Amino acid sequence: IGNAPNLQELYLSGCTSLVELPSSIGNLHTLCNLNLRGCSKLEVLPSMANLVSVTHLDLNDCSSLKSFPKFFTNIKYLGLTGTSIEEVPSSIMSWSSLEKLHMPYSENLMEFSCALNNITHLHLRDTEIQEISPWVKRCSRLSHFVIKNMQKLVSVSELPDSLEFLDVEGCESLERLDCSFSNPDVRLNFGKCFKLNQEARNLIIQTPAYKHVVLPGGEVPAYFTFRSSGKSVTVKLNEKPPLPTSTKFRACIVLATESEFGGAIGLKCRITSQREDICGSHQFFEGPIFSEHMYLFDVQGKDMTSTELEFVFELNTYGSRNNIWIKECGIRQLSELQTKTSETGEC
Repeated sequence: IGNAPNLQELYLSGCTSLVELPSSIGNLHTLCNLNLRGCSKLEVLPSMANLVSVTHLDLNDCSSLKSFPKFFTNIKYLGLTGTSIEEVPSSIMSWSSLEKLHMPYSENLMEFSCALNNITHLHLRDTEIQEISPWVKRCSRLSHFVIKNMQKLVSVSELPDSLEFLDVEGCESLERLDCSFSNPDVRLNFGKCFKLNQEARNLIIQTPAYKHVVLPGGEVPAYFTFRSSGKSVTVKLNEKPPLPTSTKFRACIVLATESEFGGAIGLKCRITSQREDICGSHQFFEGPIFSEHMYLFDVQGKDMTSTELEFVFELNTYGSRNNIWIKECGIRQLSELQTKTSETGEC
């Protein structure tokens, strides 16, 4: 390997017989991307201090790897999920370029939380912990936080205001949320979080603004003033003419499927008045899509001239033949206070 000095990318993913890398890998001074994902017998890495160009190191699912690699400080992405690494070394303090970190959950990350100020994407995996430590709040640039399938996780503590995406799908013991969501563009995935208490569910549903939410539920909650079975619902506005030029609504869709749907879906909302389309919006939800779950998003109504509107929802499975349909739908007209709150970002 060391005889290829101009090599920029090296993919050895899935080499299940690979036990160690030759020390000559240190000669690859121009190497930028090293992918060793799934090398399940890899136990140790040679010193890579000379690999000053490497910014992307993927060691995910290297299940025999027990110690942090000794490497360069220019790393931007480090994938360690599915390894046997249990503690973070103090050298993390010098990783000033690190932006995306995927690894098993480690309590001692708290000791070096100040080193995570540049982290934008954090994926943690663990099946034993019951709560997320408050140090995550100090990751001031964190935009994506993924803690899927933590079976014993009971509560989530405060999170940074910068958060744009929270994925706790499959955390089936999750009950409490000791946090709030202030970013109006945040996306929240609580798929299969069946034990969320009512306070947590209310917090999610009534958050002043968000891009979209996935939440278990087989019926549209009473919070949504106008509810209907099927894919359309009639809304009668409280205002008297002349109507405001723009009004925000919150939509809730309950989907049903014959089986779990692995693909992505699009949900389109059309607002009609006197049988004419006046405006609409579209939301994209990544899979998997679960039956008896609610899909929530905000819709901006514009150019309305009538106090009676019909909201029609259309489902796009992008060519998939899976049997999936809209079971119920609901709409709530957001108050002027809520709309102003979402625009200013205040809580």
